[in-house]
Amino acid sequence: MELKILDLIQKLHNPVLDWFMCFVTGFGNFGVFWLLVAVVLMVIPRTSTASTGTMSSYRSLFGYEPVDLKFRAAALNSGAFFLLDPGMIAGMLNAYFPKDIVEKDRRRISAEYYITEDFLPCYLSTANEDFIHDQTIKLAGFLTARGVEHVCRSYGDKDNPQPHVFLMNQKDETARQCNEDEVEFFREHMG
Repeated sequence: MELKILDLIQKLHNPVLDWFMCFVTGFGNFGVFWLLVAVVLMVIPRTSTASTGTMSSYRSLFGYEPVDLKFRAAALNSGAFFLLDPGMIAGMLNAYFPKDIVEKDRRRISAEYYITEDFLPCYLSTANEDFIHDQTIKLAGFLTARGVEHVCRSYGDKDNPQPHVFLMNQKDETARQCNEDEVEFFREHMG
């Protein structure tokens, strides 16, 4: 059923929906929205019994309690990771996190360091002209070191450059391919 819904959504195109999707996906600029979604996915256990280890300690930083949701995989597209790295999106932390967190409780911002081998299988996508391209590649290496199943793809080349969040342009063949690759990744993890 879920796959039929995804296929239906992928085939919906008209000027109003195209504009609406560009507007909605604009919330994901800089990938920070999706980083926060990833954090939520990290603090919610994969099963109702997976409440031990570092995910539990990260969850406790926010006062979250486990819920009975079962996620099988995640996708992180053009995401901003390692937000405390020097030069990483200067000034953006203050736009998304309260001042006291940025100044005094930075461990809440460093979500990636709580990732263990129990993290969800991930599909990572970026583009050759994405200004935070290297953060996705760094996360892929980080996931490999942690033993987390993942696929990492960078789209675009010299003759067909692709920018940050390129995959939102459904009229672009490279974006369409990225989305199809991602859907296939989710299909592999369904059921």
